[in-house]
Amino acid sequence: MSRELNRDLFPSDKDSARKSVQGDTQVDEVAASKEDLRVLSYQIETLWKKVKEMDPRLERTQTRVQELSSSCKLRFERVQSHLQRQAEGTQGQFGDMHAKVAQLLSKVNETRLAENRIQEIVDRHQQVVRSFEARLTQLKKLVSEQELQLSASRAELKDALKEISRLKRL
Repeated sequence: MSRELNRDLFPSDKDSARKSVQGDTQVDEVAASKEDLRVLSYQIETLWKKVKEMDPRLERTQTRVQELSSSCKLRFERVQSHLQRQAEGTQGQFGDMHAKVAQLLSKVNETRLAENRIQEIVDRHQQVVRSFEARLTQLKKLVSEQELQLSASRAELKDALKEISRLKRL
């Protein structure tokens, strides 16, 4: 690496000529910058005035935003509590419905069991009635056969009595 001297620390004749030319341009720049500074200070003052005018508006806006935020928060909490109450009510109603459905199902099952028992009783009764009817028809047949035998026996008895009375006459 090569080392160089700082020219600002050790001015030479060439450097002083350059500085005098630069000094003239700097004076013009300073004069121009004073005018610019006045314009800038005026602009800064107007901006400060506008900022100061905006401060109350900003405060009002902030208070409005805070009021709206708090009212929205209150509304949200109300809606949330309302929804929570509705959810609890709905869950309670679902619980009631489930209990009623379970109760109805148990009643339906009891009714089915009772109907099955009744049907069994009716079937047994019908079997008893059929067996009774079968016995009744058998008894009717027996009675009719015995009636026939009785009438036949009566007829024979009449014949026998006639025969006896005829024999007695002889």
